[in-house]
Amino acid sequence: MKRVLFLLVVFLLGQLFVYSQDNFDPNVKPEPLNEKEFKFPDYSETRLANGLKIFVVEDNEQPTINLSLLIPGGTSQDGNLPGLANIVASLLTKGAGKRTALDIAKTLDGLGASINVSATPDYITISVFSLKRHFPTVFEIFKDCLLQPTFPESEFNKLIPKLIAGIKQEKAQPSRLAQALARRVVFGEDHPYGKKETEESIKSIKLSDVRDYYKKYFVPDFASLVITGDVKKREIISTIEKDLLSWSKANSERIKLPGINPMPLGIYFVERPGSVQSTIIITTRTVDYLDFEYETLDMAAALIGGGFGGRLSRTLRETYSYTYSPYASQTSLKFMNRFFCGADVRNSVTDSALAVMLEQMTLLATQPPTEEEVNRILRAQVGKYLMNFESSNFIAGLIQNADFHGKAMASVKSYPQRMLALSNYDLHRSAERYMNPKNAFIIVVGAPEVKEKLNKFGKVFVYNLDLEPLTGEKAKLEKVSITPNELIEKYIKAIGGSNAINNIKTLTKTGKASLAVQGRNIPVEIVENYKVPNKKFQTADFGMYSQKIWVDGENAWSSVQGPAELQQGPEAKKLLIDAVLFNDIKLSSLGYNLKVLGKQGNEILMKAEMNDNESLNRTYYFDANTFLINKIEGFEVVGKGQPPLPVTITFSDYSNFGGVLLPKKVESSNPMFNMEINYNFEINPNLEDSLFSPPKTGEKN
Repeated sequence: MKRVLFLLVVFLLGQLFVYSQDNFDPNVKPEPLNEKEFKFPDYSETRLANGLKIFVVEDNEQPTINLSLLIPGGTSQDGNLPGLANIVASLLTKGAGKRTALDIAKTLDGLGASINVSATPDYITISVFSLKRHFPTVFEIFKDCLLQPTFPESEFNKLIPKLIAGIKQEKAQPSRLAQALARRVVFGEDHPYGKKETEESIKSIKLSDVRDYYKKYFVPDFASLVITGDVKKREIISTIEKDLLSWSKANSERIKLPGINPMPLGIYFVERPGSVQSTIIITTRTVDYLDFEYETLDMAAALIGGGFGGRLSRTLRETYSYTYSPYASQTSLKFMNRFFCGADVRNSVTDSALAVMLEQMTLLATQPPTEEEVNRILRAQVGKYLMNFESSNFIAGLIQNADFHGKAMASVKSYPQRMLALSNYDLHRSAERYMNPKNAFIIVVGAPEVKEKLNKFGKVFVYNLDLEPLTGEKAKLEKVSITPNELIEKYIKAIGGSNAINNIKTLTKTGKASLAVQGRNIPVEIVENYKVPNKKFQTADFGMYSQKIWVDGENAWSSVQGPAELQQGPEAKKLLIDAVLFNDIKLSSLGYNLKVLGKQGNEILMKAEMNDNESLNRTYYFDANTFLINKIEGFEVVGKGQPPLPVTITFSDYSNFGGVLLPKKVESSNPMFNMEINYNFEINPNLEDSLFSPPKTGEKN
């Protein structure tokens, strides 16, 4: 009988297939289905007396229950112990109440359930999955893990070596290294978002630190719990209220983070010997999560590298075959975020791929995309967003995320309409402000030979696989037994001695320069006149315009194709110091604090710091053999929260003028331009004092 029924079903299905084939015309395009109006799913919200918020999303399609508890804190609260929150998260299920780690694992495995704990920069989440019939048992384990973790010393001792091994394994994962360094340069070395656990930080964490972190942050005050699945609101709320009302409120304050302190703009290169390809990341600072431009920047990021429809895929992949899967995205942190795009490419095309990526970012920042391109990206992104509503967990995540960030649910519900209303000019304006490559950090992890390919993109800072600097003042330096005064005395002797220097009362420097800016080379003629004490008059002729600077020893003025303007504040102080002839040997008397940092290669580094003006800080690189100055590094501080601009001045071709060695070739570079100057010198020319003050109305200078 069963076989007869089976054959009958097969026959009917065959007839249905034949009928459908007879009525199918492959030349006719199928009509689209009727559009359905999107309606945000229903959910309920309850708040317990201890502050815990509870959201319930009923979904009876499967006999399962999911639970997600969000506790504000996360890795941003590690303080000086990076890795602490992750250790707390790992140990939470390794012993709770009367259960050992083995008891918990065996019970959950036997029930086909899971409890996972993870730490993000902003919060810690405990995620629970269970079949409905086993939920009471699983919830009991969850409650013990939350309220009665035992943090066994034996489990702590087993975990530490595993974490250290994981940190070592990261050195074989270029993308992890690149992202870690990207976070550091954008947010700052000491910012909670920029810190990364190290072997040393993990080793320094004690079990008492774990318990202290748990006691401080595992409180219900601002926590939220989302339950989705085959539940009834009244029943599940009653269960939770009975079991979690004993979770004591701490009357804690909301977590706040300090402002960011980005590192200098430039190229951050991580040497990874043996790499056959380079990992490239370009990253910029964007906005906090609730900023009105955050979502627009998300769409701009999708236009750059959102899957196969993004610009990087069409160029790096399809046009040049440099990589298979380039990407772009924006982080989703509460207090500050960053845009990043990246790709893994062959060593031989590292610079070419980087140039293409910068070109695509520049295009979006300088001109609006077409309406057609933007509409295609918007529809694709909104379409993926709406498809995710098939998952109740996605809905739960939206609700919990909105609550954590303080985002109105009305804004969450209107997301599709608001995104589809964005224009091509909206994306362009946001990209111009926050995705402009002029403000971008470049991170490259690759073979040492790749470094030379990167010099043309800006100043290169070199790091090892532990993300420790290998160049510059923050690198590990060889100790040298020499004081700043002794080093300067050797420099004075190297250039000709005090008598020869003191015999120079006036000096004229005439230079021919080539200014490289935005792909153009502009010839510049520079004349600098100095007179003891502390007077300077400089002209720079750029062809279309000229710049003049006057310093009379007490005041400073500047002019660009217009009347002279008296300078004040930090800029005036900088001009007054620059007017001091041979100021490099007078740093202490000018107010600098000097410190010899050590030896790096064949150079001795000395730091000169001005307490009240960070822009005046300098690092001198003295040749360890000749004691001539090879290079001076400094940073132009643009503004609070903005990345400093690195300035590097190199000196070469020292020649004798009036018994003193002076550098005939000077190269100056920063992220905005590069300038190479070839100087000639005239010793003790006749210079009138009137030259060093701006002319009065009607006079010529």
